[in-house]
Amino acid sequence: MLARDVVGQEELVGRAGEAARAAGAFVGWSDRHGRLADEQIGLLAEAGIFRLRVPARFGGFEADTSTLVRVGAELGAVDGSLGWTAQVYWIPT
Repeated sequence: MLARDVVGQEELVGRAGEAARAAGAFVGWSDRHGRLADEQIGLLAEAGIFRLRVPARFGGFEADTSTLVRVGAELGAVDGSLGWTAQVYWIPT
């Protein structure tokens, strides 16, 4: 089993909010190009958004449904595409 830091719901939601606000600077670009900017994906990755549903033994956070809903809402409040991308990514993990 891999060691991991225990990260609670409030911290994960806070990270999502910070990432969303920073990614908001690229909304115009993503609207014009029809995809998220690489910088937006990087911000989501740095915040750990793509590891929310990954099992702890593989270095993820094993976030519960309540956390996923709150994180998705934080992302979607800034840009629906951010929330949608994160939520679709959680499906296979």
